Amino acid sequence: MDVYLFKLDEKTPALQCEFDRATIDIIKTLPGRRWVPEASLWTVPYTLAIAERLLKEFQGRLRIEDRLCDECYLFQKKRDSRREPYEKQLRQQLQIRGYSVKTIQAYSGHVGRYLDDYDTVPKLNRQECLQKYMLALLDKKLSHAYVNQAISAIKFYEQKVLQIENAVPYVRPKKRKQASKCPCAKRSESAARRFVQSGASSAIISCLLFGLARWRSRATPDTGL
Repeated sequence: MDVYLFKLDEKTPALQCEFDRATIDIIKTLPGRRWVPEASLWTVPYTLAIAERLLKEFQGRLRIEDRLCDECYLFQKKRDSRREPYEKQLRQQLQIRGYSVKTIQAYSGHVGRYLDDYDTVPKLNRQECLQKYMLALLDKKLSHAYVNQAISAIKFYEQKVLQIENAVPYVRPKKRKQASKCPCAKRSESAARRFVQSGASSAIISCLLFGLARWRSRATPDTGL
């Protein structure tokens, strides 16, 4: 039975798990613990003594939020030790297929961050967790290219490392469209460049460029911006 440890607020860690008598009995032995019925969770003091007790009592069952791992060296050591097995297998599979060092580092980072979030989201299946993770990346205003690379990394990990054939469906964000120039303007600019290359005088070139600029300003609709 997994136990999820996360920050309820800046000063208060919280524990949450499905009902299990043995697990509840252990939590009740923690000094300073408090049951919050409206949220169905336990709060505990934010101390090193509690951190050591949690790691000792729950060992491989404790799923720790990434923010807590960043703040507490005891939790960070546990996270790093949990990452080692999957990271080694992931790197091996990427190296076998000839991926570059830069891509291997990027994929390892994406999968590591995803697994940290997945481990600390109780009662979510893999598809719900992936959707939650992708939305979190988009909410952070990260580029669509970054999000698409994260999806590719997670897909590779599930298919090549975990050997999951029926991987969850991946909805990739659409690429942002870049404003394209008017075809007429492209042809005019191309003609002007060829004229310059032909050795025409600077006066004639200046007149042509000035006329082109005026034509483009009139052809561009006024958006009011």
